[in-house]
Amino acid sequence: MFGIDPENIESLSWSLGTRVTTDDDASREFTLECRGSNREITAFAVTEYTMVLRLRTPVGREKFYGVANDDIDDRQAAGNWIHTA
Repeated sequence: MFGIDPENIESLSWSLGTRVTTDDDASREFTLECRGSNREITAFAVTEYTMVLRLRTPVGREKFYGVANDDIDDRQAAGNWIHTA
């Protein structure tokens, strides 16, 4: 969906991801929602060069991933994913 090489994605702990994305310096860049499954991905700019992606599952669990800004593909959402914010 983003065109990111999996080797460039850093898994973050839940506590770190939550702390970073709720910090005053973090800004929400966009949200994608998967039609039919209620999964959601929200991207937060956390530094000049880094984004954190929050994946929220249908039951409300959250997983966080760190990604370099340059690795985020600016193409439109694909497949069942739609921009919601």
